[in-house]
Amino acid sequence: MGLVLDLRRISEGQSRWDETVPVSELGLVWAGLEFHPELQVHLDVGRTGNDLDLAIRFTGARCGACDRCLKPFQVEFHGALRAIARRDSPGHELAGQDGVIFHDGLELDLTYEVREAVLVDIPIQNLCSVDCRGLCPTCGIELATGQCECRRETIDPRWEALRRARP
Repeated sequence: MGLVLDLRRISEGQSRWDETVPVSELGLVWAGLEFHPELQVHLDVGRTGNDLDLAIRFTGARCGACDRCLKPFQVEFHGALRAIARRDSPGHELAGQDGVIFHDGLELDLTYEVREAVLVDIPIQNLCSVDCRGLCPTCGIELATGQCECRRETIDPRWEALRRARP
């Protein structure tokens, strides 16, 4: 089913629509992450005839393993997007433009737009906290709990032959 608006229920002028959408219906899939079963979606619609001005905000939660310390974490996320929906054919001059969606006058399917907005907001590194120090690359101790005794001399391996030749 996804996120489908019944346009016959949206009157002329400003409307507000709040919905809880099952994540399974949005098709949210990201390697190493799981999403909370529901996404809260808040939609403000300005309707003028068959044209709609959409302001969409969403809130949800995702969990996974931290990329630095490997501990499980859960973080809440928020996102937003704006779009214009028009009743017209996909061959219209605005077809393919970002933020322009076409509808048939009866329903407006926003599943794709919301799913893509959620996925685009996923950070490159998933961290349990912004100040996570991670694990020692030598002994594997979690650096947030204390310091390890490992020697951290960073030498470019290309210079190693010169170091060995030193008397």
